[in-house]
Amino acid sequence: MTEAAENSNESKDSNKRVIAELFWLSVVGLFFELLVIRWMGTEVRACSIYKNFPLIACYVGLGFGFMKDSGKEKWFKLFPVFLLLLVIALATSDWTGLAYIMAPSASTAISSTWWDGYHPPENAISDTNTYIIVSLISFFLLIITVALTFAGIGERLGRLFNELKPLEAYAINLVGSAIGIFLFSILSFLGMPPFIWILVGSLPAVWVLRRHKISIGILLACIVVPLVVPARGMTYTDAARTECKTMWSPYHRVDMGPLFYTIGEGENAKKIQVGQTISVNKGYFQQPLNLSKEFISDAGNPQRITDFVFDQYEFPYHFIKPKKVLILGAGTGNDVAAALRNGAEQVDAVEIDPLMAELGKKIHPEKPYDSPKVRVFVDDARAYLRKTNEKYDLVLTGFLDSHTVAGNSLSVRLDDYVYTVDGMQSAMEHLNPGGLYSICYCATEDFLKRRLIANLRVACDRAKIDKPLGLLKKETMVFHFLSPVTDSMKEKVPGLEAMGYENISDADSEGIKPSTDDWPYLYLKPTDGIDPVYLIVNIIVLALAWMWCG
Repeated sequence: MTEAAENSNESKDSNKRVIAELFWLSVVGLFFELLVIRWMGTEVRACSIYKNFPLIACYVGLGFGFMKDSGKEKWFKLFPVFLLLLVIALATSDWTGLAYIMAPSASTAISSTWWDGYHPPENAISDTNTYIIVSLISFFLLIITVALTFAGIGERLGRLFNELKPLEAYAINLVGSAIGIFLFSILSFLGMPPFIWILVGSLPAVWVLRRHKISIGILLACIVVPLVVPARGMTYTDAARTECKTMWSPYHRVDMGPLFYTIGEGENAKKIQVGQTISVNKGYFQQPLNLSKEFISDAGNPQRITDFVFDQYEFPYHFIKPKKVLILGAGTGNDVAAALRNGAEQVDAVEIDPLMAELGKKIHPEKPYDSPKVRVFVDDARAYLRKTNEKYDLVLTGFLDSHTVAGNSLSVRLDDYVYTVDGMQSAMEHLNPGGLYSICYCATEDFLKRRLIANLRVACDRAKIDKPLGLLKKETMVFHFLSPVTDSMKEKVPGLEAMGYENISDADSEGIKPSTDDWPYLYLKPTDGIDPVYLIVNIIVLALAWMWCG
């Protein structure tokens, strides 16, 4: 064989190695990007709301790596080091308090202050201002760690891109990235925990790091950390904390524990278990409760429980006795149980999260999903409304709050489209003559109430029906919107006002932009100018780009 032929074969072999490495590194890059965005969103409350922050950090890190190709793979070798730091920070977030930091925002309905604690740890800094500063510094360091983690991947990708023709390199990168997305999506759909994510992502990562043995050892340590650090679930009761169980759904980290209610006082006081309490991504979600008449009677009919049952689950049945009910966002089954208690003969329950539907079947004290009258559809609420031709006497959204965005790179929440003008109109189109559409919602901020009633007013105008009825239970954040309104419903309003409800049907919605399918941002506050947080982030990104690019 001639020297030219040998060189040609070596060149082909080298080209194959470059292609293989670019492909697998692309798989690793997208896989770990999704892993970081999702895991940060479940472990750090700030990132569950503002998923764009870790996304921007990933992009900045990759860009930094592309520009800083030193030829020595300095950053690439450090990829597992920064990944290990990130894994330790997230795995211990419950214990260190990192889980409780909340990023500031002037434009979203999260908190009226810069700090929203959600049950801070027992050893939290007592001074609020100091805690705010520590929280913001911690958040900034976390984002920097994410960027540095991906700088190594970007550095190696940049070198590999330079060794191939541009179109060939981009094609390989796109295919590898798609495979990475597919792999992580499968793991999320199956409800796998973080250590499985890291394990699967480490398999191709070990190969691309094959020349750096120490880096491989550090990478393998990343798999072990989530296994050795005990989870500390957020379940909002001391008793539940000690018996908390952590699970993973396609959408959430789910923590569940028993919920108790104290009956009596003094020496006669006793605790009874009324159900379970569930949190998702370190925030309160729902409580599967035993609200049957028999259970409440055995508990002595405490006024607190009877008022709670009426206000949150049986309010619509004060106006209508439906035979056929559709529940959007059925969760673990409290609204389904209420429909059955009030004589419904058919209940269609729509719940997007398969784990919540499964938990409802297994743990709900009243076992509503076992009833032959109930049909469960694991589907998106709007998708179900588009698919079905069924008509109902009552269509209700019971505290439908997704607690998650529609994708790892989006700020649109899953529930945004249920509450748009178009979503409300779609729901009302599935009513039988004389039927009722009911929204029960818990709003922490006044503009949410005003936007929802503005949306429903527009939907009613489109359907050429009277304005909706709005009622708020005083001293609570729970309100109800009902449509269409009949004369018999209006006659019951004075009685409800005597029970402590406020008629908010004429609530001012001036200056509130109704949310539609084209602009679905339910939780976006009406503010003047640009949110300072996003302005600061853009300034930081531009400053970093200027420093790195010269």
